[in-house]
Amino acid sequence: MHPFLFTIAGFKFPAYGFMVAAGYLAAIIYLHRKKTGDLPASAKQSGAVPAGLYWRGSASGGKRPTDAGLCTWQAGGLTRDHIADLIFYSAIAGILGAKAVFAVTYWKELGPDFLARTLFLFRSFPYGFVFYGGLAAGTAVFLYYCRRRGLDVLRTLDYFAPALPLAHGFGRVGCFLAGCCHGSPIAAWGRHLGVVFSDPLCEVAPAYLGVPLHPAQLYEAAGNFLIFLGLHILGRKKAGPSTSLRASSGRGAVFAAYMASYSALRFSVEFLRGDDRGGSWLGLSPAQLLSVVFGLIALAIFVKSRKNGKLKI
Repeated sequence: MHPFLFTIAGFKFPAYGFMVAAGYLAAIIYLHRKKTGDLPASAKQSGAVPAGLYWRGSASGGKRPTDAGLCTWQAGGLTRDHIADLIFYSAIAGILGAKAVFAVTYWKELGPDFLARTLFLFRSFPYGFVFYGGLAAGTAVFLYYCRRRGLDVLRTLDYFAPALPLAHGFGRVGCFLAGCCHGSPIAAWGRHLGVVFSDPLCEVAPAYLGVPLHPAQLYEAAGNFLIFLGLHILGRKKAGPSTSLRASSGRGAVFAAYMASYSALRFSVEFLRGDDRGGSWLGLSPAQLLSVVFGLIALAIFVKSRKNGKLKI
């Protein structure tokens, strides 16, 4: 593929970094536009605010909003500053968490001693991340911030959830361009669906250069974009008058749906991966085991919130 988009004065601009940045920007734009985009049309016309939705700084109280007010509408009392902080801090924690789990998973393979391994991690910082490590660390910081600011955790998670697969989908396209996270050799009957990496600078293992492989990165990218679409539709329905965000039984459902659907996607795609998966247990890769864990957490959130509406995080 194209691990580097172009070269300027000797500096090679990585395709992976560009796509990650594009995904980050797409998520920000989506969240920014979502502030008024998810407000039901009936509410925009009448000025009524659905139960559980607040204007910046206070509950609506049924007053007709001004145009300026529409621009600051948020779910669960969120403000622009809250959104900016949550994006920034969660993203930083996610990057560090993803790198940390990668280091733990592949530590013995990074070099002969501690110094060599540490230097390798710094030299290869643009590559080598474990998504679930980033999701766990980013979510932990996200929850901490919400608790500190008195935000409704589950509503806020629901609000942000669709942005995760949107950004992740762009990132997986970056993986495809760089050659990392590649698939396994494809069977002869499906060779017309395979992709061949030939650039020696890409991240594909040398033994697989010139060999038709499953485009596992594109499988996951497509799956993430479909998950984004589904979560976006689900979130809009939950913001409507008939299923308001105030209904406790629905709080956390969008985020739970994200974790469940992505866990299923990742568990499936792992069978087609051809890069080093970091060992196995019971025939499953570490990512598949984590998929099971995150899927069970999603199930617990959904069942608990639907059962009695008293789920607290």
